[in-house]
Amino acid sequence: MFKKSYLSVFLFLMFSVLIISDMGSVPYDPAAIIYEPGQHALIAWNGKTELLILVTDLYANTKTKILEVMPLPSEPVVTEGDSGAITRAFKILEEKNPRREYESLSLEDISRKSSHQQPPAIITFHEQIGAHNISVAKMLDKHRFIQWVQNYLRSDGIESPSIPPELVDVIRDYINDGYCWFAFDVIELGSQKASKDALQFVFKSDHVYYPLRITRTETGSTTIKLIVLSEKLLQNASNINRQAVIFPYEAISINLKELKRIDPQLPAFFDYKKEIMLRAWVIRGNLRNFSEDLIVY
Repeated sequence: MFKKSYLSVFLFLMFSVLIISDMGSVPYDPAAIIYEPGQHALIAWNGKTELLILVTDLYANTKTKILEVMPLPSEPVVTEGDSGAITRAFKILEEKNPRREYESLSLEDISRKSSHQQPPAIITFHEQIGAHNISVAKMLDKHRFIQWVQNYLRSDGIESPSIPPELVDVIRDYINDGYCWFAFDVIELGSQKASKDALQFVFKSDHVYYPLRITRTETGSTTIKLIVLSEKLLQNASNINRQAVIFPYEAISINLKELKRIDPQLPAFFDYKKEIMLRAWVIRGNLRNFSEDLIVY
């Protein structure tokens, strides 16, 4: 893991609208409205570790910097991602499995103290990755963590930082659920939709994890397009507020050569297993309606 101290996907694809992210946003200009019309991601899960590649399209009604926040179940290693991996995965699906008519399925409901002297959080990683100013923080004191984020905004030139109450509530939900790792990303937005450079997060997880709750502070509807790679088909899914899940392709088995074609790092990630399952999921809905994260195992 990286140890420094400061705070600071796609043609996705071949079939449709533009998209965004898995992060909550704090605009430096309180009057700015952030739009996140979609999300692209590749998720690889080997049963113990998740590799997540993200590409996001964002815009605002006015020029502003924003601080994006993403909760994670464990400390991530953050590097530049390869958005082409998502494109190549879809090409393999298309070659081996022509797209079928959309089939929808609503996921079923599934029920699922510190010394005052320690800092509210510590920074374990900080780096500029393309247009991203990335920091990873471990929350130590849940009662002072929000204030700590506000102090960061103040240190970056915001005189009276204001975190939207909705985002404060969502962050507290994550903290109360045991999440203590957060990735922060500072970027500049304009009124024109733009794609950010791909980011890659690798972190320990005993399930497939994709944060959805954190986006419910944003405006408008979204289309989330996910490529999912795992050693076997996954049967159990969390409830995501009964949003429709679309399966544009049948799940397929791919070999090591095809896995390497998607991304050269993936064969080693899956310990060179001869066959890996590949499938695509599409989730649509209003950002404010996502009350649960996507958790599958």
